[in-house]
Amino acid sequence: MNSLKLSADQWVDMYCHLGLILAEEYGDGSLETVIDEDGNEDYTEDSQERFDNYADEAESIMHRLGLRCPEIFSSHESEVNHAEV
Repeated sequence: MNSLKLSADQWVDMYCHLGLILAEEYGDGSLETVIDEDGNEDYTEDSQERFDNYADEAESIMHRLGLRCPEIFSSHESEVNHAEV
């Protein structure tokens, strides 16, 4: 499969969106957020951990589909990190 190169911004945007989709579709409930005193919204600690796991899976799926981000991963590092997939 030919690879499609993405910018770092595109890569992060895509794996975050895909991670959220995976969490919503296959997770055990919605991801909960809290708003701090400054009005910033963040995931709860449990939800952040769940999101991180789905985001990792999203990056693995993206790699398997031939998406690449040379700005973030060197060619060798990308192959090593996703070789177990």
